[in-house]
Amino acid sequence: MKKSTMVLILVLVLTSSLHAVMGLNGGIFQNSHSDQNNADPFDMNKPNEYFIVGGLKQNLIITFQVDMTLQIWNGWFVPGADTSAVSGSMNGWNKWELTDVNGDEIYTGEYSFYGSVSDVIEYKYRINDNFELFDLPNRNFTIDDTVTTIPVVYYNDFNPNTPTNLTAVVDEWNVDLDWDAPATRDVEYYNLYRDDSVFALVYHPTTSYTDTSVPFGNHVYYVTAMYPEGQSLPSNTQTVFVGPNTPPIADAGDDQIVIEGHTVYLDGSGSYDPDGLPLTYHWSTPSGIVLSDSTAVDPTFVAPLVDEDTIFTLSLIVFDGELYSDPDYVDITVLNSMPPTADFSAFPRTGSIPLEVTFTDESYSYITDWNWNFGDGETSDEQNPVHIYTSAGIFSVTLAVTNFFGTDNITKWNYVHVVSVQLDPPTNLTYVVNVDDVTLDWDAPSSGAKTLSFYKLYRDDTVIVAIYPPTTMYTDMNLTIGEYEYFVTAVYTEGESSPTDPVIVNIIDNPPVADAGPDQTVDEGDYVQLDGSGSYDPEGLTLTYNWTAPAQITLDDPAIVDPSFTAPLVTQDEVFPIELMVFDGNSWSDPDTVFITVHELMDAGDQPQNLDTALHANYPNPFTSETSISFSLKENSQVKIEIYNIKGERVSTLMNENFDSGVYSFQWDGMDLSAGIYFIKLMVNDKVTDIHKTIILR
Repeated sequence: MKKSTMVLILVLVLTSSLHAVMGLNGGIFQNSHSDQNNADPFDMNKPNEYFIVGGLKQNLIITFQVDMTLQIWNGWFVPGADTSAVSGSMNGWNKWELTDVNGDEIYTGEYSFYGSVSDVIEYKYRINDNFELFDLPNRNFTIDDTVTTIPVVYYNDFNPNTPTNLTAVVDEWNVDLDWDAPATRDVEYYNLYRDDSVFALVYHPTTSYTDTSVPFGNHVYYVTAMYPEGQSLPSNTQTVFVGPNTPPIADAGDDQIVIEGHTVYLDGSGSYDPDGLPLTYHWSTPSGIVLSDSTAVDPTFVAPLVDEDTIFTLSLIVFDGELYSDPDYVDITVLNSMPPTADFSAFPRTGSIPLEVTFTDESYSYITDWNWNFGDGETSDEQNPVHIYTSAGIFSVTLAVTNFFGTDNITKWNYVHVVSVQLDPPTNLTYVVNVDDVTLDWDAPSSGAKTLSFYKLYRDDTVIVAIYPPTTMYTDMNLTIGEYEYFVTAVYTEGESSPTDPVIVNIIDNPPVADAGPDQTVDEGDYVQLDGSGSYDPEGLTLTYNWTAPAQITLDDPAIVDPSFTAPLVTQDEVFPIELMVFDGNSWSDPDTVFITVHELMDAGDQPQNLDTALHANYPNPFTSETSISFSLKENSQVKIEIYNIKGERVSTLMNENFDSGVYSFQWDGMDLSAGIYFIKLMVNDKVTDIHKTIILR
């Protein structure tokens, strides 16, 4: 169909009702009315409403709206290129060009004619003379006596349902496609599209197809249904990648230096997929950082407040739909908003000309500028300069540092000592570490005419001792854990020599070793004592103890080397693990475990086998509300159990009766007694057999 022949025709026929025929195969309309008395019946600028007065026919304006999406999709109509018009034979209708009033391919035309209450407006659509729908029923609406806007209505003279649920599965170089047929109407065939071009026709009812030998790369698939009247809109799309997938590359952007409280802009746009697949972004942050959107390519966050300059490391991983990238990291340095504090060190600080000294900036906070004055007229703006002194003297050194918030400076007076004569230094400084002691040894300077007075031994740039020759050894004792730097200089009448090469010494803490003692096998109710005395510290440091026992066992003191407890009652032989860890003041040992096997004594009524007559320790002890008291009898006996206070006074009799041989237990709440220390006495056949101490807590 040529664009120039695209004509939209609406015909109204006035019979017992009003009929309108509009040339489109699908659309929507609205009708409205206005009072047109004493008005031009063809004035299209009148309000879109009407009033019926006394049943007289009034001038009506009807707005027809047509959804032309499908016509545009099928190429029957091109907005801006084709001319659409309306024509009719009633009341001298004018032709009105249809326009897209809201940008969504809804085309509108308004038409004026006379009508009254109860008139029925009938209409239908057609496209030119090549496609008529006169064989389909008319659409209609009835004029009433109110101001009315007809709801939007969609017409299905031609309902081009689309295929749905398109799926695409890649199998090496092939793509298996599958879709669901439209819900209504018969389909002649399907158009399969790859990258907006038809590559296959599939005839109904088949709804699957394999696209073979697909070129390497990304491809977009969709499918349309072909009906006698035309083509449907496309199904959902599926984007696939054909060929071996290469993992994407994450790029978290450049490191940044920001000030606390300021907004930080991240940039992951440098990430890419070698195969061109679309990426999704996944940022991870340390504590204190909250991103605006952790899945955005360029999220933001507000730099947190910090007590000192702090580096926050964030990571980015990207995903191409199948494979994840390795993480990429970006460091965000957040500056504490305060002026800097200047400080520095130097090595060596003594020696003969020419003396080469390395200066090290140790200023606090982020620094943007350095300004050194070496005291001999020379300066530098490097952070860690190396300066050569070419004249003898005692030099004061000044460092000024600057950042965003201010400037600070420090002067170290009489800091560098340079002599004009050659002063031989000590050599071959060595050390031996013994736990927390460091023994240092060095060689005396080469012989010469100059007289050596003494040695200076430095630890961390500070003199700790003067050593007089011929001694060339010193033991630095009782050091704490850490790292230390030592060097030695020789002091002559003429001055101090340059230092030996420094040595770095680490005092480390080897963790202690816990020993929970040998495993034990005991009877229920027995007194058990643990033994952690085999524990030790490689450096000989003093140990503290921490025992951990199961809930059934109550240690008298879990923080001593040899706690004790009463073996609990068991219904069968049971093994209880008890763990010991020791601490040397710096680090904890690995745990060591002792296993206590508690043997069940025979129950009452069983045959006695090596069974003793005894009172077993009550459990728990101490107790607050209730404790279990048990005893065993080797033979049938008369048993009395009594409670005595610390004055030796009997305060309660718990039992006085005969028992067969065996093991017995019962619960005692002690509620008739106040808190304190008491003694449980077992008397068998009127003879005292055992006495155990117990404590009541309230």
